Amino acid sequence: MNKILCSILTLSVTFLFISCASDDRQKGGSGRSIPFRDSTLTDSNAYNPVFLDSMAMEAFIKDQHLDDTLADGIRGFYNVRNYQFAWIAGDGLTEQALSFKSLFDFENGDSVSGRKLDAQLDDLATSERITNPNAHLNTELMFTWRFVNYADRTYSDETDRNVFIEQFLPVRKMTPGERLDYIKNEKNSSVASSAYTKLKSKLLSLTDSLSASPDSLKQDSLNGVIEKILLNLERMRWMPDPQNGHYILVNIPEFMLHVRNGAEKVFDMNVVVGKEANNTILFSSRLNHVVFSPYWNLPRSIVKNEVLPAMEKNKNYLTDNNMEITGEQNGLPVVRQLPGPKNSLGKVKFLFPNGFNIYFHDTPNKTSFNKEKRAFSHGCVRLGEPKKMAEYLLRDNNEWTSEKIEQAMNSGTEKWVKVKDPVPVMITYYTAWVDENDSLRLAEDIYGHDKKMAAKLFTSTYSYAQD
Repeated sequence: MNKILCSILTLSVTFLFISCASDDRQKGGSGRSIPFRDSTLTDSNAYNPVFLDSMAMEAFIKDQHLDDTLADGIRGFYNVRNYQFAWIAGDGLTEQALSFKSLFDFENGDSVSGRKLDAQLDDLATSERITNPNAHLNTELMFTWRFVNYADRTYSDETDRNVFIEQFLPVRKMTPGERLDYIKNEKNSSVASSAYTKLKSKLLSLTDSLSASPDSLKQDSLNGVIEKILLNLERMRWMPDPQNGHYILVNIPEFMLHVRNGAEKVFDMNVVVGKEANNTILFSSRLNHVVFSPYWNLPRSIVKNEVLPAMEKNKNYLTDNNMEITGEQNGLPVVRQLPGPKNSLGKVKFLFPNGFNIYFHDTPNKTSFNKEKRAFSHGCVRLGEPKKMAEYLLRDNNEWTSEKIEQAMNSGTEKWVKVKDPVPVMITYYTAWVDENDSLRLAEDIYGHDKKMAAKLFTSTYSYAQD
């Protein structure tokens, strides 16, 4: 019998225990129904083997003067987890932290408050190692405060609200078979996005095929696909579900940008994303400016690691590359590249506020778009058809005809144009999804995010080696 089905049959008792435990509830001081603390979770079976002190949480609630309803929501959130950290792990922010921040930013746009918290999260998002997560306890608890507030505001039904607060984040490691069983039986009626629902439907069809197939090779292949889907369902459950309005979605492993109006396809575009050493961060924002004939203000890391060594070898490096020094900051020269044919941003860039200095842009190097795998940038997203994007964003501005856009792109003089209605942008990382033709699509795990999540989500895996 194949591994996943065997796990379902032999370990279903564990799932029943988890389900029953979630129904074991008490009334908080506010009258809110909250679960008892799950003391069966330890550092050996928890999704995140880093725990906080419950008294530290209580001190936070007191210091912040939180009302009883919100305080009980936070207590219930951590009771289910036995007080394991939800958002911060030893290897940086969890994917769930990035996903919820992306969801929250997408829905709140420019009205997002708590900028200090967002700056702290952005700093942690670029960290590959966090030696002491408890040093960031306040950030963890502030983000949980935002999470519970979001649930209370979004879900009027108490059951849906409890499902979101207590079950949306993974709590314990499971075998893939247990996780599959959990997904089959979860209560997520009004919480799941349409993308999640479609992928879950494909998962159930695959498990039916797995049960019916006597071919061991086919079973082995399907086991790997099922595990990949399970990992991506964990990402999909956080995906915003825009029913109306235009938005832009970039799926990094697919190397594609998708423009949608609600469920309707507007157009797709090939893109180049960050290489593994400079991987593109997952986040949401709103595209609000088009910049024609842009300067390129070089990031400090590029100045330090690339430009200065090149200047030592070639005293004419700046002139040869149409660059200039405009000042000095913290011992490093401030360098920018002038508009023109050598400019690394090409003829136009597209800005959306974020803490990672990531944006869309043109490029003078068009050959990379002909490659199947397109992970070559320093982290920004290069567009295969930048003029098409400019025309789309300025389509309601009569001043910006196709001819004028072409002229501005080739003028050699930088010009900023504000987008009348900023367009939501989502940067995602899906290696399994269902396309508009209802076909299951798979992509390579180019940044190793699947492997990293599998090590946290599963006790053992079929496809992903444990380091």
